[in-house]
Amino acid sequence: MNVLILHPTEELIFAKLQKELISDFFLEGRLLYAAKPLWIQFDAGKPARVELGDLEADPTEIFVPVSILSNNTKTRTKLTLIKIHSGKEFTEAERKSLAQKKQPIKQLKVFRLGQEKELSSNSKCIIDSKWIKIR
Repeated sequence: MNVLILHPTEELIFAKLQKELISDFFLEGRLLYAAKPLWIQFDAGKPARVELGDLEADPTEIFVPVSILSNNTKTRTKLTLIKIHSGKEFTEAERKSLAQKKQPIKQLKVFRLGQEKELSSNSKCIIDSKWIKIR
């Protein structure tokens, strides 16, 4: 499985957004956590364009939809930001309120491209990574 690893500058922007989302969606009895590491998994070849959509949520997580164009193939995946560990799921009203929150980055131009390798059931690593700059 291939992964896109965010540039440190963009990773900091998303880490700040994760903190804001946890604060905004905190409820008594709901345990939220920031998804780590912030990388995007996909199966296509070398990306030629990486576009990020607006914030979305399902009942248990908040994510950014991602479209990756490579070799005339468009792959849709996501960048998970926040997950519910336990407690009440996100309501429809909470999920709709995400439309008011501005997603800070719309396109990735610099990132590391690597391959994910599972070391055990609890750990993964990245092998053969290289920096990519899309013009």
